[in-house]
Amino acid sequence: MKTYPIHIVVDDDISPEWWGSFCKNFTTVFIQVLKREPIIKKVDTAELDEFGSYLCISTKQVYESDLFFEVLNKLVKAKRNFFKISGPNSVDTQYEPTFLRAFYLYNLQSSTLPNYWDYLLDLVYDIHYQSQESNPKGNVFLAEVDDSVIGIREKIRRELLRFGYRVYPYQYLPREEKALEGYLNGIIPSIDMSIHLIGNFNENAQMCNHTELQNKLLSKWGQQNVSSNLERLVWFPLGFDERSEEHRLYMERFKRSKDDLHNAEVIQVPTEKLKAVVKNYLTSHKKTDSHSIQVSNSQPKIYLILDVSNYAGSDVVEHNLQELSCEVLTVDFTKKEIEIIEQHRAHLVEADMILIYYPTQNQQWLQMKVLDTLKAPGYGRKKELKGVALITPLNTSEIFNESFQSINRSLQVLTTEVTQSKEVLQNFLKPE
Repeated sequence: MKTYPIHIVVDDDISPEWWGSFCKNFTTVFIQVLKREPIIKKVDTAELDEFGSYLCISTKQVYESDLFFEVLNKLVKAKRNFFKISGPNSVDTQYEPTFLRAFYLYNLQSSTLPNYWDYLLDLVYDIHYQSQESNPKGNVFLAEVDDSVIGIREKIRRELLRFGYRVYPYQYLPREEKALEGYLNGIIPSIDMSIHLIGNFNENAQMCNHTELQNKLLSKWGQQNVSSNLERLVWFPLGFDERSEEHRLYMERFKRSKDDLHNAEVIQVPTEKLKAVVKNYLTSHKKTDSHSIQVSNSQPKIYLILDVSNYAGSDVVEHNLQELSCEVLTVDFTKKEIEIIEQHRAHLVEADMILIYYPTQNQQWLQMKVLDTLKAPGYGRKKELKGVALITPLNTSEIFNESFQSINRSLQVLTTEVTQSKEVLQNFLKPE
């Protein structure tokens, strides 16, 4: 197996438990995703290594060290492949050196955090696509957004990385128009597609203006470079805060602005369909009717059932299913409770197979979800499910009791750690 150097700026007082867990988890995901073994080295000299990527565990001790300050300054000036990680005792951005504040922060403070595995996967993919050795399918600019749709943006960014695309920007964008235009003009020639997610006008006027400005500048560039093949998608959510007349008028004005929508396709689909729309658009590079989006039926649809309070690691499972050519259905927990229930029932009807993600013991929740799979015909399901399984690191004896076993005798149990789940899932999807 090929190796790849990973140089880490970390202070000597870092928690040994956290450090050991991080190195183990990072190595496991790195090997699984990139098929290469990371050679982890602690930085102990101001001289930069010619090869590999640099990570910095963001702590007060690191930033107070003259050696590490020199190293970090050199990395930024040399525009090296560099990533900032939030570990134990991390400091707020305001206490960081000014030249580091634009870098994204990967929150890996604890493996028990809900998004820990999401951020770990993001980190590994970003290391790959920002390296000189990567060969992405294409380059996508995913515009920064306001807080109302930031969760949707993170999901789209994650999907683009999984699809094999390099995603810009790597860092937080400048807010001043001239600086922003300079950055965009520098990367646009290498961009195949830009995606703009238009959120809630009332959430944050400053960020709303920033979102609008990015779109305006890309539209301006397209008008000045008519031979460009840059594709653009502008997405508006369906029924998003229509209670606000100001917001509705803003949306209507935006849609009618031809100057701001040059070479752009405006789409308005539910958030759960947006990922499929983007994937189809990138695959086909054809304009589509946003109100009649057709998702390919060649992929088996797997409904991945999660518990909102306990889904750490589920992104690894979702990623493995996608690598196995599955379309993964999940509920959007940012919706209202009644909408989540409706989406859950719709997925029970639509899915070919159901996979229940169960990382820790919660038998009442599990029994309820298994019972829901039996109720699917009552929600309108016509065909029999091809399979229902539980994926868990727990022993069977910890999960089942006599009353539970009587609920669904056809339930399969896939006992595996999430980082080693791909082969188990493959056997579930294609039983011999």
